[in-house]
Amino acid sequence: MTCACSSGRFASDGACSICTKGMVCLGGNAPPSSCPTGLATVMTGARSFEQCLTTAGFGRLVNKTAAGQLLVQAQPCQAGSYNAGGNSSPCQRCGSGLTTAGEGAKSARDCVAPAGSYMGGGSGLRCPRGTYTPAFNDAPACTPCRNGLTTANEGSSASSACRLAKAGFYVMEVQLPNNIAGEQLPAEVPGVPEPNGVQAAAAAAVAAAAAAAAGDANGTYTEYVAVPCPVGTYQDKESEASSCTSCPNGLTTREPGADGVVLCLAPPGVQLLPGAENVSDCPVGSYKEGWNLNPCISCGEGLLTESTGAVALDACFVPAGWGIEIDTITKVRSAVMCVLNTYGQSSASYDLLTTRCIPCPEGTATADIQSGVTAAAGYTSSQACMPLPGWGYTAAGAVEKCMVGSWSAGGQQRVCRACAAMYTTAAEGAVSSNECWVEAGWAVQGSRGLPQPCSQGSFSVGGSAGAPGGSCTTCPEGFTTQEPAAESADDCNICSPGYGGAQCQPCSYGTYSFGGSTDACRNCGAGQTSARGADSSSQCVVVWPQDRDSYTMHVHISDESAWADSAAGDATEQACRAQCGAGCIMYRYNAGDKKCQVLLELTAGSPGFSSRAAVGLKAFSGGAVLDYAFYYVPASLDLGVQIKDVRKVTMADCLKACSRSEACVLVRVAGNASSSSSSSSLDSCVLLSGQLDADWVTSYQVTPQRLLSDGFVVDTL
Repeated sequence: MTCACSSGRFASDGACSICTKGMVCLGGNAPPSSCPTGLATVMTGARSFEQCLTTAGFGRLVNKTAAGQLLVQAQPCQAGSYNAGGNSSPCQRCGSGLTTAGEGAKSARDCVAPAGSYMGGGSGLRCPRGTYTPAFNDAPACTPCRNGLTTANEGSSASSACRLAKAGFYVMEVQLPNNIAGEQLPAEVPGVPEPNGVQAAAAAAVAAAAAAAAGDANGTYTEYVAVPCPVGTYQDKESEASSCTSCPNGLTTREPGADGVVLCLAPPGVQLLPGAENVSDCPVGSYKEGWNLNPCISCGEGLLTESTGAVALDACFVPAGWGIEIDTITKVRSAVMCVLNTYGQSSASYDLLTTRCIPCPEGTATADIQSGVTAAAGYTSSQACMPLPGWGYTAAGAVEKCMVGSWSAGGQQRVCRACAAMYTTAAEGAVSSNECWVEAGWAVQGSRGLPQPCSQGSFSVGGSAGAPGGSCTTCPEGFTTQEPAAESADDCNICSPGYGGAQCQPCSYGTYSFGGSTDACRNCGAGQTSARGADSSSQCVVVWPQDRDSYTMHVHISDESAWADSAAGDATEQACRAQCGAGCIMYRYNAGDKKCQVLLELTAGSPGFSSRAAVGLKAFSGGAVLDYAFYYVPASLDLGVQIKDVRKVTMADCLKACSRSEACVLVRVAGNASSSSSSSSLDSCVLLSGQLDADWVTSYQVTPQRLLSDGFVVDTL
């Protein structure tokens, strides 16, 4: 019996050897068999063709024959599939959208995106519009078209598909050498400002550079380049446009590459007015910021710009002589002319908040106010604020109302003018020299018409509108002033010399007052008296002049019967003197006989009375003749012993002659009936003296009511 090899072995040199790797041994005497093409065993001892597994790049197929036998076969993996081998599986399909470069792909890594696609998430995805891939690839993204270009559809597989211009671009054809791929061109043509010719030159320069690098061109092909729409044009759709559309109405674009008419705008400082065919610069006094279709904005009424086309609010300025006003409700800004007692800056100001019209200082006004004529332009300086009438500048530059004693007609940059010396005004704010009146205490006096101070004892309240020179008014009788130049009746507040008491009454007989106060009049010393209104103690005279003599004096009279006996005074001389009272001129006393006689004056109506004939006896004060006491005596009665008849002289000269004579005791005067002037000559002036008498002591009495200083005079005086 013959032994056969079991399956998985083959007979070799009389023995059954194990089937080698890659072969199939069916057993018996059959030699080892090869697996079908594309299949192989992966280990030794293969027993059947079912153990034939795929080699890389093939897929296994198992079919049944008509006889029912299994038929194991292999075929190369078709494009788009792969098999790594060592398995019984058919070829596996690449992921969605992927393929392989050809048949027999051995790995999933051989699955790539076809031209017009790219790898994304393990699948092949079609290139979006505006991109392309020219070959199989495993790129994570498609190659974008050069800047500004796009494709008509998805899945583009060549750069030549990038021939549509995007919005904002136009297409330019460029001839390239055949041996230079379009991908070698830069993605962007360098942006060059308008005009279009410059853009075209840039694109041509790119092409020329490529050709120079290639050497022998061996022909050319057309490539497409996108050029940005120049400033002032736009292109608003994807197309093969070879040019851009100009902006309407003179509008322009802010930069190249405008992709729609909405980017056609008016630049700063330019506007397109409704209904206008073309844009225009912003007028003077307006501005526009930014790129837009807005109208220009007014700076505000009265505000200006240096020129047309202002691009910002800060180009607006307040003209010289104008000021800003802002409506508190609407907040609208405007400029107003600085007039009507205001002034502005001397130059334009770009400060639109604080540049205001400045009010004139108090007491000033601008020319339009003072003249009533409307100003043609705004005032630009404080010097436009002229002082009003009655106002003027101080040395410090301030404006003040003219002080008392000065005036200003206004309208000039000057100080108030002072009134003439010793003139003043009734109040502040005088507007004319006509308001300058003589000051209180002064009055225009004398032939030169100059102000002089009122003398003591008078006052002046000053001038007035009706009497600018004023006048001095004498104080009421008995009153005087402390000083000269008294200004009101209230200054008559002290007594004049010769007056005293609260009411400043004349000092009575026997009293005197120096004045200067309201004290009562003072009494003369003992044995003295005075006329009314005596203003000094030196005006107090001795009542009995013989008291000053150490000798006995007797005044002779021509008619002894004129003496009247006075028995009551016979006892002593003092008793006799006491009998010589009112109306008594003198007495005489004989001490041996104890005899007292008095001589009485002649009274009006008595026989022989004449008001034009009298005797005057010396009245002494401090040893000097101060006054004379006059008495009326009969014209036929002679008194004393005649010293001299000085005849026709004035009363003053008559008395002066007696006063100079030590011997003269009295004078006898006779008035001139034909004259009533006190300076006229007397008809007669006789100087008389007394005489010594051993028996009689005679003394005349100085009665104050008969003193010449008290007003007692003969009719001619």
